[in-house]
Amino acid sequence: MKHRDLKEVEEVIAQGREVVERSRRMVQEWEEYFAKRGITRESCLAELRRLGGDAAVEAVEREIQETLRKADEEVALERRRSGSGARTAQRVALRGGRI
Repeated sequence: MKHRDLKEVEEVIAQGREVVERSRRMVQEWEEYFAKRGITRESCLAELRRLGGDAAVEAVEREIQETLRKADEEVALERRRSGSGARTAQRVALRGGRI
């Protein structure tokens, strides 16, 4: 690998870490928002069951599972697409960004 390539890998890793950190902060903010209002998964499903019955709850749970399955497929496809370059970036990231 050339020095220029290593610098690009370092930049991509730094950008990836920033995206992860922003995502973690956002999730934490929303978890706090919902917690302050007493909104939980269970309370949402109870309200859905009250308004739409068991069939509505089952439909939502199927939709959640399908969304998660599609996300997993997308991640797997991206990993296959990225090939060895991603493995190199991953190894560098695991070493704390050191080349």
